[in-house]
Amino acid sequence: MNTYHPPTPDDDVTELVAETKILFRRSATVLAKRINELEEASPPEEKSTSTVMKDMRQAFGWALEESKNVEKIEKSLAAANGTVGYDLDAARFEIGSRLARLRAARDDRGVSEQSE
Repeated sequence: MNTYHPPTPDDDVTELVAETKILFRRSATVLAKRINELEEASPPEEKSTSTVMKDMRQAFGWALEESKNVEKIEKSLAAANGTVGYDLDAARFEIGSRLARLRAARDDRGVSEQSE
């Protein structure tokens, strides 16, 4: 049987992704806490407070966006670590049989004729 198995990533990469997820969660928690503290401490009408709040909300958005990117990487690493393999012989057989059915359908006038 002819199979292809994607390369498995190093353990270091997997650990780095796990640590990055933890860091993003902690960062998001701290940013949300600070935003709430600022909202309670001073009125949002003050220019300095509103600028800080805007920057912190933007940082919070970036953290969430990057967290989603890390989750995508984590999913691809999980797929690479699994027993995912492609049976190329079976794929070749399936393609061949589909082509044969198409040719047979064409001969039976089931598929529109092409000018030859």
